[in-house]
Amino acid sequence: MFIETAQLYRPQASVSSTAIFRALTEFREYSRWSSITSRPSRDISTVIFNKEKKDSILKDINEYLHPQTRRWYANHGIPYRRGYLFTGPPGTAKTSLASAVAGVFGLDIYVLSLLDPTLTESQFVRLFSEVPIEDIDVAGLDRPENPPPVKPEGPGKYASPANTGVSLSSLLNAIDGVSSHEGRILIMTTNAPENLDAALIRPGRVDMRIEFELPGHEELRGLFLSMYSDVGHQGDMTHADLENLANEFVGKVPEKKFSAAEVQGFLLSYKRNPNEACSHVLSWAEESKNSD
Repeated sequence: MFIETAQLYRPQASVSSTAIFRALTEFREYSRWSSITSRPSRDISTVIFNKEKKDSILKDINEYLHPQTRRWYANHGIPYRRGYLFTGPPGTAKTSLASAVAGVFGLDIYVLSLLDPTLTESQFVRLFSEVPIEDIDVAGLDRPENPPPVKPEGPGKYASPANTGVSLSSLLNAIDGVSSHEGRILIMTTNAPENLDAALIRPGRVDMRIEFELPGHEELRGLFLSMYSDVGHQGDMTHADLENLANEFVGKVPEKKFSAAEVQGFLLSYKRNPNEACSHVLSWAEESKNSD
């Protein structure tokens, strides 16, 4: 499990790059965030996902971050937090969209593994409290069909599974417990929402649930055009030629069958030659389908 978190909303911040921080937890009573790299912010238009859903997420986050929204929450006695649950198969851009959102709003990304054996619960609470916008992959908290017995550690306390560094109860308390911070956005991502504990995704912790599906023809067409956007301005190929190739391409790929990551991986083999991609995609799709 990992956490990608984004720091306070900074309207004046440059969105040309996104800083990446990682948690340092080698020492039992010591933990801090350390800057490890900076990368160009991802243009959200390159995230292949349903446009209406993408726009609804951006609109909702933008509304939440508006200065007047905090006052509205306070006036109505509602904790100033916003939660999202991204669900869907692997490779459907759940984490990619969360990272691109960071670029849109000028946010940095923080990465923390909840399965880190050196991470104590006190360190987790401290680190979590320092960053008010989180993207959490909750796959590590999926409930197995036959979970191992959990032994009480004391009144109201339970031991966490042996393979996890942070218990579910600690995560819930960090999200919206008495000592948790307000002014945060929580994005949880999972491939199997049906296996999650109901307490983790109840209303109040999750305000908007977004399903990420395998791409249809519209999304595949957008991926093709995005991949070859510079080719249409080079040589003898016009933008109209590229549009025609995109239509030919999606006609050979069954929709709702492959993830965007899989199709992108194929296109990378022909990243400067859309004609070759169109020529080989049908055989690739058939081979991939037969190998399932």
